[in-house]
Amino acid sequence: MKHGNVNLVKGFLFVLFLLISLIYLPGSDFFNYSLNSSNIISIDKDVSFQWNQEEKQILDISEYTFKAPHRGDKITMEKTLPDEKIIHPVLVLELYHCAVNVYLDGENIYTYGQDLYEKKEVLGHEFLRVPLPEDFQGKKLTVELTVTEEDGFTSMEDTYIVNEGASYSKILVDNFLTLLSCLTLITFGIIGTGTTLVSGSKERDMHTLAWISAFSIIIAVWMLCNDDIMFMIISNMQVVNVMEFFSVYLPGIPTALFFANVLDNPKWRKIYMGFAALNTIVDVIIVVVHLAKIANYIVWIPIMHVILISIIIFIVYTLVISYRKKEKEIKILVYGMSFMVVVSLFELIRFNLYKYVNQIVSERFSLMPIGALIFACSMMYYYCMRVLRRYQDKAEREIIEKMAYTDMLTNTYNRNKCETILKNLETEHTAAYIVSLDLNGLKQINDTYGHSRGDELIVNFSRILHETFDKYNCAIGRMGGDEFLIVMYDTKKQNIVSVLKELNEKISIWNKKQNCDLLSVAYGYAYYDGSKDSSVHAVYGQADKEMYKSKRRMKSQKEK
Repeated sequence: MKHGNVNLVKGFLFVLFLLISLIYLPGSDFFNYSLNSSNIISIDKDVSFQWNQEEKQILDISEYTFKAPHRGDKITMEKTLPDEKIIHPVLVLELYHCAVNVYLDGENIYTYGQDLYEKKEVLGHEFLRVPLPEDFQGKKLTVELTVTEEDGFTSMEDTYIVNEGASYSKILVDNFLTLLSCLTLITFGIIGTGTTLVSGSKERDMHTLAWISAFSIIIAVWMLCNDDIMFMIISNMQVVNVMEFFSVYLPGIPTALFFANVLDNPKWRKIYMGFAALNTIVDVIIVVVHLAKIANYIVWIPIMHVILISIIIFIVYTLVISYRKKEKEIKILVYGMSFMVVVSLFELIRFNLYKYVNQIVSERFSLMPIGALIFACSMMYYYCMRVLRRYQDKAEREIIEKMAYTDMLTNTYNRNKCETILKNLETEHTAAYIVSLDLNGLKQINDTYGHSRGDELIVNFSRILHETFDKYNCAIGRMGGDEFLIVMYDTKKQNIVSVLKELNEKISIWNKKQNCDLLSVAYGYAYYDGSKDSSVHAVYGQADKEMYKSKRRMKSQKEK
């Protein structure tokens, strides 16, 4: 991990520590309001309850099993409020698919959703804070509910009176695990999205990171909505309800695309792409149908459940098959997904028990935040291990390729690589100048001073070549012995003449520094026109002939 990434992780952990410290700092109002039970009056025991025109019952709401309601059903709850004082009191109601009227001693003090119900618009998850007068003690509280959806789930088990400020802090403390998980997931998502956008790469690895980021952010949004934290940020409950609906079913898309990217089986990839496409199409249809007021998004819940469960089942199947192959990094992904599957199935079962079987299942504690966080971490771990392995394989290939295509003495391309470069010119019809170079008198130097001196001369010449040509778009290679090849792309004749003149000047400077004239080179060049010339080796042969002409001319001048 790079130093900058380490600092980023340290900074994030520090922010989390600071947040925990502020929330649980002894003596703070947040701490006292949230954890002192004397600041909360529960409205769940000894409640007068009436369903439509049925006879009133005195019951404990938290132990009451609601039968499946029908649209238009009336539910009335009454209770005489206890003689307990709370400053700036609010009545907190968490409901599903209900229009609400609240009365105190027969006087209407709050109304919500009646106009939406009459317009047949959706009322979903409502988290209401009803302001109460300071002198509410001893007065009769009446809460009238009108069910707005057929078989809509209705629950009143979490109804209480609390200080207005503490109503917010209570949400954070009750859902502190969710808040930490969401912060972590959103941080994952922001870092991943930022990395993807900054890189601008269209590689498969970047797509994988994008899907992990999308999953992390979407699932975090759902948890914030589901655990009422989003109501502290957005006051419009209809907006929050739409966010909650889509954020619980949208994660199937990036999850399917993630597995389509990381798994190598082509058949599996097609199936995952199909799941992602199906989920996307259904979501688009839901939006269009809802906006056109043909049917609201609530009626699509069973279909979305089927799609989500199908994706989960196929993920489990593919992971089990992959796990048998004993890939190291797949194990963590299997463990993370297994936990998420168990948690997701538990949540789906619990939801359907509430909605269709009318069984009470505690909603106050959910493993979904932990499950989502563990799954996101396992995806990130798998992604990092795959990328690391890919880069390791790439580095190993580069080392092997360098050993196969590099001349060890001069650190330039060897003959094999030079042949490949020439072949590519011909295959890709690329225009370039081909320069053939040959050191003069190397055999005589080897015979007189030894091969080590000759090798030293070759090394110094290759260094001068790099100093001269590296600033241009070119390839430098040693064909063998004292023969060198240069392929210059995107250049004109005056440029090649100029750079060869520069080469001669650098050789002269080196000889003067060494107080000798041992280093001397003959060269010739020819132009390969990729659109006209058929044989690159014919052009190379022409450059070679020009080099030998130069060599003979230089030898003749030296003899004079």
